[in-house]
Amino acid sequence: MSSTAATSASPPPKRQRVESPRASTAPTAAASSFSVASTSAQPQNGINGANGASANQPNSRPQRPLDPKHFAKKVKAKEKARQATLCKTGEEPIWFDILAVLGREKVDEIMSNNGQGSGEWQDKFQRDTIFESRVLRLSAKGEGVMVAPSGDWVLTVPHVLPGELVRVRVDRNERLHSKCDLVEVLEKSDDRRDDLVGCKYFGDCAGCQYQMLTYEKQLSIKQDVVTHAFAHYSGLDPSLLPSTLPTLPSPMQYGYRTKLTPHFEIPRSLTDFRRKNTHGGGKGNFRRGKGKGQAREQMKGVLDKVDPEELEELSRQWADDVSIGFDTIKGGGKSGILDIEECPLATPALQEALPVEKRKVKNSINSFPNGATLLLRDSLTASAFGISEDDRAKDPVSTRDGGPTPALVGDSEVVTSYRAVVREKVQDVRFETPSGSFFQNNRSVLPGLIEYVREAILSARSTTGEGQDQEHYLVDTYCGSGLFALLLAPLFKEVAGVEITAESIDFARRNATLNSIPNVRFLAGNAEDIFGTISYPPARTTVVIDPPRRGCDEAFVKQLVNLGPEQIVYVSCNVHTQARDVGQIVRGSEGGYEVVSVRGADLFPQTYHVEGVCVLRRKRSNEGEEVKKEEEAKLTTI
Repeated sequence: MSSTAATSASPPPKRQRVESPRASTAPTAAASSFSVASTSAQPQNGINGANGASANQPNSRPQRPLDPKHFAKKVKAKEKARQATLCKTGEEPIWFDILAVLGREKVDEIMSNNGQGSGEWQDKFQRDTIFESRVLRLSAKGEGVMVAPSGDWVLTVPHVLPGELVRVRVDRNERLHSKCDLVEVLEKSDDRRDDLVGCKYFGDCAGCQYQMLTYEKQLSIKQDVVTHAFAHYSGLDPSLLPSTLPTLPSPMQYGYRTKLTPHFEIPRSLTDFRRKNTHGGGKGNFRRGKGKGQAREQMKGVLDKVDPEELEELSRQWADDVSIGFDTIKGGGKSGILDIEECPLATPALQEALPVEKRKVKNSINSFPNGATLLLRDSLTASAFGISEDDRAKDPVSTRDGGPTPALVGDSEVVTSYRAVVREKVQDVRFETPSGSFFQNNRSVLPGLIEYVREAILSARSTTGEGQDQEHYLVDTYCGSGLFALLLAPLFKEVAGVEITAESIDFARRNATLNSIPNVRFLAGNAEDIFGTISYPPARTTVVIDPPRRGCDEAFVKQLVNLGPEQIVYVSCNVHTQARDVGQIVRGSEGGYEVVSVRGADLFPQTYHVEGVCVLRRKRSNEGEEVKKEEEAKLTTI
């Protein structure tokens, strides 16, 4: 697997034009009418050579004057939102890309704004301004990062690659950068493989970023994301961080997603009808204060007064007008809903069920008080799961299915109710989970992920000289329905799963019984005293952490350090908060823990998302660097 940095830019061999999928649906400015909206950033003679960027003189569209009071209010709101993000997850990753391409001195100068401050929030460029620029690197979210022609601002755009010369259209201004739409790729990277794109919506749908890359290149990019996350967020000296191991690949790169959540809003034609005929919806939706039953009764009363033929025609129009799918990409963000008929990332069962569920919504759109999110989850059939229909009929939990399945493909059926139970099997262990709760959505990669964690645990024991004859204990925090606790149970004398959600604890206990695993107990914990009921000897205890995206709070980290387990395995869907927490663990223990290994796992191929797996172990005074290198070598081969 290539370890070349994904963010390095190499000059392309020749100039080629590749039209963006969005370019055909948006007006394209001629080369002689490129514009620069901000007079403060307008380049002399329409050309600025900074980093290969260029722009022409302003077009005929005038710049709207910005009310100073309105702008100040806007800046205050954005800064408030930023501070809230800082408290939850820290700086946005794009901040470090901005520092890298502009330099600290230039960033400080912009933010100073001649001593007046808030320069990072300036309304830099007019919307629809078009630039040409060279992509310098990729952000953690898969966006191309470029310098604007003025040399004092950053542009970001999706679906481009380092080294490419691209034409972009400004959509909106953010902190120290502007989000842009891709108009055209003028010079292609050698890494671009448009023939690999497997979805007709790629370029318009916000779901995927990397379909135009080989899978090996995707894994390499995600390896770099993990490396940068620990470099920027852990706050640890580089000497304390091992080299990031190659990304754990997914056996399936398409057809792997076991969950889809398409959504819709009430179409304008229906909201106009409601606004005209009822007093219940100020924006054409029914007031949130009304119960669904009341809202439907209100709508039914209105529809009963409509001529049947007219109602039939109106219903067809509403069905045609509603878009059901995923967010449309715009300016690197989300704008509107893209109506989709298929998602190639989804399992065959989900792909078959999607049009069925869409038809149901379209045929009854006038019964929905407001927009909604649909749920489609791939669940193993009763026979594939290993239970008979008779046994299932006797079990009120298993029959909590909320209605018939819209699709049945092989061993999979589709669950569409939030009241239902989803069945999964990882290796030989069976899991039942509430359909509305979290469970990993790529079942093809889970065996490899579990095996990697298992080998990391065994590797630590062999390195420290502790054999299988000694008693070992596992604490699985944020345990959910028991994924790690149950799959790792054979390695330990006793396992304790800790979870705050009562329903998850009930299902975890149910899954332990279902699989006849006797050495596991599940406890309802709380944030103030999550380890209060656990009394395992720290020197023979491993803790697995798999928190939500926001990571662990300081109280949890402090309790973990006080517990002082021999080994910590931290699995995360957000490598940035993971890196932050790992740094807190190492510093909080006053250097008592060392980072043994860091690795990404690709649970979502074709997207920028990467799962992080980090292994920490308590230091021993008689151990040297050769021990750490030995463990890294073992894990690299997995």
